[in-house]
Amino acid sequence: AQAIADIKEREVKMNQEAAQSIAEAKRKAAENIGATQKEEAQKVKEAREKAAEEKQLVANNLAAAKERASEELTNIKNQVATEIKETKLKKWYLLIFPLIYLVSLNAIFLEDLNTTLLIPNLGLLLIHSLSIGLSEELGIRGFIQSHLINQFGKTKKQIVLSIFASSLFFGLIHLINFDKGLYGELSQIFFATFIGVMFGALLVITKRIYPLIIIHAINDFVAKLDTTGAPIKQKIAESVSVENAIITVLLVLPCLFYGLFLMKKFNLTKEA
Repeated sequence: AQAIADIKEREVKMNQEAAQSIAEAKRKAAENIGATQKEEAQKVKEAREKAAEEKQLVANNLAAAKERASEELTNIKNQVATEIKETKLKKWYLLIFPLIYLVSLNAIFLEDLNTTLLIPNLGLLLIHSLSIGLSEELGIRGFIQSHLINQFGKTKKQIVLSIFASSLFFGLIHLINFDKGLYGELSQIFFATFIGVMFGALLVITKRIYPLIIIHAINDFVAKLDTTGAPIKQKIAESVSVENAIITVLLVLPCLFYGLFLMKKFNLTKEA
């Protein structure tokens, strides 16, 4: 009986120990599960925080990129506006006198117009006038005068010297035809030289050659309206009288005065 009691007691004790072991195992398992859950929750939290930081960083980078793009666009707009402003013709009003005076001067001496011959040839006259204006202005003012200014220097005296030198050359090349006699050719030299001084000063001041090309072309267009389409005739050179030569020089003298006025009034060194 005692043995049986001892066995039962040991059995109860073993059951209690087993129960305690199971309880301890459950407790440890619960603790491990809780720690794991906390660890996972911490990891998830850290991952979310990291994702939020990266999202904020991306947003900041995007905002900075947008700001830089906006600044670059503004700079481009300002640059384009500046370039457009710089391409605008400076002091355009200075071109009014040469346009009106030269066209009027040539119109005064026009003879009767033969519209039957003129109208079919207006296109050719326009092309002819543009080609002369383009070649002479680009060659004399655009190349020779600019080259002389670069060679002589850019003080006011040196610029004026370059303008007069290129203008005199412009006058001398009109001797090529030599069909007006001695006095006529001399007046033609003065005529072209005086206009060259005016055009040379205008180029330095306005910094644009295309208005001079247009004025030159219009001038030649008007001057040849009465001869366009007329048949070519062989003729002996007609001499111009001294009186007519003097009148021609006097009529174009205002162009010289206007050129001198421009060179005196404006700061050529700044304009050049």
